[in-house]
Amino acid sequence: MNFEEGPNDGEEPNDGNVFYYNGIEGEITRNVTVVRVESRVRVIRDGAFDNCRALMTIFFNERLDLIGVKAFRSCHLLQSINIPRYVRVIEKRAFSCCHGLMTADLGEGIEIIGAGAFEHCYSLQYINIPGGVTSIQRLAFAYCRGLTTLVLNNGLRVIEYDAFTNCISLECIVVPPTVREIHEDAFSSCEKLSHVILQNGLETIGSCAFFGTSIESIEIPPSVEEISDDAFANCSNLTQVVFCDMIENFVSKTRMKYWWNHGVHEKCLSTYCFLVRDTIPMKVRNLTQSRWHINIHNMLQRIPSIAEDNLHLYFDSINEKLQLYSKLKDVPALLELVMWKFTIVTNLDENEDMLSGDEKTKCREKSMLMVRKIVPPILSFLTGDDYTDLWDPIWSCRNCRFMNDEFISKGVFGDINEGSRVCVMCYAYR
Repeated sequence: MNFEEGPNDGEEPNDGNVFYYNGIEGEITRNVTVVRVESRVRVIRDGAFDNCRALMTIFFNERLDLIGVKAFRSCHLLQSINIPRYVRVIEKRAFSCCHGLMTADLGEGIEIIGAGAFEHCYSLQYINIPGGVTSIQRLAFAYCRGLTTLVLNNGLRVIEYDAFTNCISLECIVVPPTVREIHEDAFSSCEKLSHVILQNGLETIGSCAFFGTSIESIEIPPSVEEISDDAFANCSNLTQVVFCDMIENFVSKTRMKYWWNHGVHEKCLSTYCFLVRDTIPMKVRNLTQSRWHINIHNMLQRIPSIAEDNLHLYFDSINEKLQLYSKLKDVPALLELVMWKFTIVTNLDENEDMLSGDEKTKCREKSMLMVRKIVPPILSFLTGDDYTDLWDPIWSCRNCRFMNDEFISKGVFGDINEGSRVCVMCYAYR
């Protein structure tokens, strides 16, 4: 497209079919068909060619900086635009309702695409968002029903509310790793959208972001921390939501696997956010007692039965329980140590400075018996759990024949190796 300069100020245009725009306030004929923006113009003012329904061609100058609010709204016969490279801002609704607009070549200098800038451009088929654009504002390309190809480039950080809602011909999108947020209804009702690639870097997916799309499977990057419960609502073809390895492995090893349903259960997204936000997999992995594992797994299994209004309170109760378990993990070892020292002191005669080895062993056995009686009611009181059968299973040390119980052994030594046990009396491996 050639960018010839218009006449000098005060001269009349030679061609009656061409309107030379000089940026000065004045009446513009609504039936204008060709517009040439003069070289001195830096800003096309708000509403300059609003509702010029006969307008078919625009020649922008290369020094243009801003296209104003509703500048070319409802120019129904306009079929293509070529935005110069120095234009930084396309204001809100600048080209909205240009029903015949099929191609829009956005210059590499664009930084802001305003709200509804290309809304209801039904014929627009292809759009390439320049890398300088950090935010696609709300409704920017909403109801572009003919849009089949969308290119999003590195540099983009936010896709705002309803940005591409009802782009019913759009089938595939690749969200670049620089994008941090996809807001509410960003791609809602894009009914043919079946292939979506989200990349690591994304942090938030808003309510109904992909409502009513044809997505069959989607992978959630590990960087995502917040996903609205209804982000994929009414996606009838969706059969699998794949989360990061940490979450997938955790689910497969807990009773959550019985209701998880490949990540598409209605409680999966809110549960995922809870697991990531409160680092639940790590906290569960650090539990020292099998009883505590069972209690937490039972709580996780009950998530589907919790009413939606109470779900976050229930998540908080799980996290609080884990925090309490973490604080109590050393209780058996500390009590055993206190009891042992106490029995040693009480068994010393006034004239004795130390006990023999056999006497110390007897004191150790006595302290262990005392701990068995004391710990269950203490832990029951502190945690609200039932510890009446706490000491099962009990196993006999092959070296000293002392009857160890699993809880005390793990409380003293933790899990040395999976499947290994250490006697609290003689420190021999089982």
